[in-house]
Amino acid sequence: MAHGGDGEFVKLLKDHGFGIYLCSNASMRLLACYKEVIPGIEYFDGVLFSADVKYLKPQKEIYLTLLERFGLKPEECFFIDDMQENINGAADCGMDGYCFSDGDVGRLTGFLKGMLKID
Repeated sequence: MAHGGDGEFVKLLKDHGFGIYLCSNASMRLLACYKEVIPGIEYFDGVLFSADVKYLKPQKEIYLTLLERFGLKPEECFFIDDMQENINGAADCGMDGYCFSDGDVGRLTGFLKGMLKID
């Protein structure tokens, strides 16, 4: 969901009933250690790595696999990524999104709190 931070916002989202999933173009090396390096990963409902499914963002197939694997509806999803082309790929599959290219966790958190109307 977000890079950096301490995972507290991820916990806040979970506390408000939101499902949280990771869709990453990570290599097989990250598969072995992602639980130690991704803040808040213990709150995620599922993970999907490109190395596991042989598709890469922004290929449509990776988003469709994410939706199918976890029983998600695209219109109920919000995709966050640091590359606009990946946001565009998600949009092509029916998901709204936010480009996190500036790495500003505070700005992202503020945006989501405003959009979701949570404190």
